[in-house]
Amino acid sequence: MEEGLWRPMRPTKKGKVLKKKAKVTDATEQEKVPMHKAENPFEHYTTNETLAMRCQNEMGQLFTMYDGRFKDVEVRHRFGDLVNDVYPEIKFTYNPIVLVIGERGVGKTTFIHWLLGWKNYPAMSDPKHRKINFKSTEHFIVLEQDNISPKIEGARVVENPSKPFHILKPFQPEINQCLMLYSYPDSQLLQDVTIVDTPSYGGKVSSPAGQFMADVTETLSFLADRVYFLVDAMKVMNSRDDSILSEETVDLSYLLVGDEKKVSIVMTKCESVTPEQALFLEQKIVWSFSKLLDSWLAPKVFFGSFLDALLPPGLGNKELIDHWHAEIYSDFFNMQRHKVLHLADCLVLRGQQLITLSFVVRLIIAKRTYFRKHLILKHLSKIFSAAQEICKRPLGEFPSVDIVHQKLHEVDINTLQLPSSGMLQEVERMIYREIPEIIEDHQRKMRHLLDDIAFAPSFSSLDLDKQT
Repeated sequence: MEEGLWRPMRPTKKGKVLKKKAKVTDATEQEKVPMHKAENPFEHYTTNETLAMRCQNEMGQLFTMYDGRFKDVEVRHRFGDLVNDVYPEIKFTYNPIVLVIGERGVGKTTFIHWLLGWKNYPAMSDPKHRKINFKSTEHFIVLEQDNISPKIEGARVVENPSKPFHILKPFQPEINQCLMLYSYPDSQLLQDVTIVDTPSYGGKVSSPAGQFMADVTETLSFLADRVYFLVDAMKVMNSRDDSILSEETVDLSYLLVGDEKKVSIVMTKCESVTPEQALFLEQKIVWSFSKLLDSWLAPKVFFGSFLDALLPPGLGNKELIDHWHAEIYSDFFNMQRHKVLHLADCLVLRGQQLITLSFVVRLIIAKRTYFRKHLILKHLSKIFSAAQEICKRPLGEFPSVDIVHQKLHEVDINTLQLPSSGMLQEVERMIYREIPEIIEDHQRKMRHLLDDIAFAPSFSSLDLDKQT
């Protein structure tokens, strides 16, 4: 046996002897696998001025349509009072809003810290925003590039007319205590997007605090252009088929019903996930979320490891993780395009609701002469069914019966008026002809622009034998 590899046996208190483990002293035999760190593409994020300019041009055309045709029907004829509030005009000029949600401890704040290029994020260090026992974010935190003030609290965020968060006014004064806005003037990413970090409520929707958090999160999801739903990959891997998602994740997913198009799933803590396991995880999570959201649309699934730390030897496939991170970078690079498509979808849905609502209002006006308001509210579902038979449009183009019922309590039905048929024809021509033409032209221009930009392909196309 070579010298330096053997050590004598040493006695123990009980008289037994243990063999001491030999230590390797030869440097040639002591080959250490170096620790590695996954790349963070957001450390070098840059804005594509040409793409941003073209997206702003399309958003300007959509705003002109809304301001010239939709708004008149919503305001003058009070149709905006019968559905959700009048669509905020600031949405057409404000940056795309990215909402990050997920259960407690899934890594929402760590993910945002990674998006910022591992730069200082207050929620990572400021004890004011984190509950010491759980180390989880306790505030709704808005991150944007604003040179006016580095920090804005509560009421000043909601009341600010230059920001779209006045949609949270119904939650005052409670929201004033748990809403913060931070500015990052030097962040390239926040020049293109605004990120909203959300707190966790532990799945306790039945409690007043949990219900409040859930209601605010649902309102922000309506305002957001993109929702990143974070899920712990290890929990899904180790779960039974009948309990893939936790109670809190299920509760959060119900808040997104109706907003399926803008939801993407981000699987966190994927340091040791192989390509085969990633494909398996994607199938499980897509099936589960499609079932919860009652949608045939399959959400996009991303994977990643977002820690600002070296990975131990043998843990994590650096090439694969870097590839996953490049896919997330690609999605953010196209965030302006996502906003154009989202605004177009919102306007089309809004136009469909205005047209179908006109048939409902027509029947309400005909019945208000003979019936009192409480009887009209009692039979509102039958009025909607009759309107659907008259206009021959699918139920999905109608506004929610529950929302209209709630709004009618606050509206004097004697003040309701019908817009002219010419005005409704203008809205119909816009949503079925002009907006599709704008989107088709936008897609064509973007294809030409992105031809020279190479993003990572889907990981399913990788050589699995080389990655395992």
